[in-house]
Amino acid sequence: MPKYYYGSSKPIDLYPFKLGLTGDVGQTDVSLESMAALAALETDAVLFVGDLSYADGWQDVWDTFGRAFETIASKVPVLTTGGNHELQSGENWLPYYLRYPTPYSQSESPDPSYW
Repeated sequence: MPKYYYGSSKPIDLYPFKLGLTGDVGQTDVSLESMAALAALETDAVLFVGDLSYADGWQDVWDTFGRAFETIASKVPVLTTGGNHELQSGENWLPYYLRYPTPYSQSESPDPSYW
């Protein structure tokens, strides 16, 4: 699976800054349409606020979500927060933390859930 690294092409004091926001997407036809619409907005970054894949313990479902989410994540920086679906069904955050790391250590947080 490819890894993507980003740097900002805009000076941080340049406004307006276009931020995409979505959450609770899952993997339905509507989900795919929502991600395509978000990608078409040409945002500077995207904040994804929890319940990403609805994998609920199924690793192959994480993989299919990652392929769908790549339409956004391959173009702009993405920062995620977890939701209850990243915790339940025995996942206990592990697949989420491995697939979507957060900048918690840079913000001096002791927990990857808070940054």
